[in-house]
Amino acid sequence: MNAINQKSQIGQAVTEYALLLMLVAGVVIFALALIGPKVADSFAEVSECLAGTHQYQLVNGSFEDDSLITSRWRAYDAGAITGWDTTAGDNRIEIWYTGFLGVSAPNGRYLAELNANQPSALYQDIETVPGERMVWSFSHRGRSGVDTMEVRIGPPGATVSQKQISTGRSWQQYDSVYEVPEGQTTTRFEFAALRTATGNLSVGNLLDNVQFGLACGYEEDGE
Repeated sequence: MNAINQKSQIGQAVTEYALLLMLVAGVVIFALALIGPKVADSFAEVSECLAGTHQYQLVNGSFEDDSLITSRWRAYDAGAITGWDTTAGDNRIEIWYTGFLGVSAPNGRYLAELNANQPSALYQDIETVPGERMVWSFSHRGRSGVDTMEVRIGPPGATVSQKQISTGRSWQQYDSVYEVPEGQTTTRFEFAALRTATGNLSVGNLLDNVQFGLACGYEEDGE
């Protein structure tokens, strides 16, 4: 092969490579032009949602906001537990310190046991915007075996069952999405014990790391 032919082949290869780069660049530009506005819109939507998360969310979800016990457990008046309330006639909420009966809190130092002294619901009322998607999640554990509880969400005094959950003696995390119905500007998020391993509704159903707020881009499995 003489020098002229060799230079010709090199020049042809360079030209082909340059054309390939131009083709790839064109495809990338076309793709960005096609999906760019959608990405921008999604980003703007999530950013707007995040800006409201501090207003539309449950507070003190891990029961850490107050100076409480440093060992074992105690049934407090609901007024001592920031954010939370109860339907119990004695107005008591039971709080455990991590490590009591060998149970470690999955988040922080404290956890709650449903029903301090009597069957009741543990709840918070939250300001909401109709049409918004709210994500809820929490950790649940049985005390002496498999305990079963129910998540209820809706307007105060008229909540609707969202899910029944049964868990044994290890912490499990649960989550899902709730869409706020038309006209519902206050939403109650509550837990109620259904069954316990002991048969006593005031002994069992441990809770921690509770969250309920704007979904902000959250997608359920399978969506």
